[in-house]
Amino acid sequence: MNKIAFFLSGLTGIIGLLIIMVTEIIQSVMPFLGRAAFQTAASGSYTPADYYIDFSILQYFSFFLIILSIIVSILFYRVDKSKNDTD
Repeated sequence: MNKIAFFLSGLTGIIGLLIIMVTEIIQSVMPFLGRAAFQTAASGSYTPADYYIDFSILQYFSFFLIILSIIVSILFYRVDKSKNDTD
């Protein structure tokens, strides 16, 4: 049954990677959307810093998920391998 836990830990790592990918896409697209909104409204002044979203805590959490999934995957792999070696 360690195969299920091994798979779920790998899935956790993939979720961490997807979180990083989505946050990077949002951070790169938001200044362009802000510029389009500024040009439509035609008021005030445009600075890309006004449309910057800080995802640092979310990215730290996703790095933690990736590291945790690697560690748990290694542990489950070793347990399953040692169980199969004794059989």
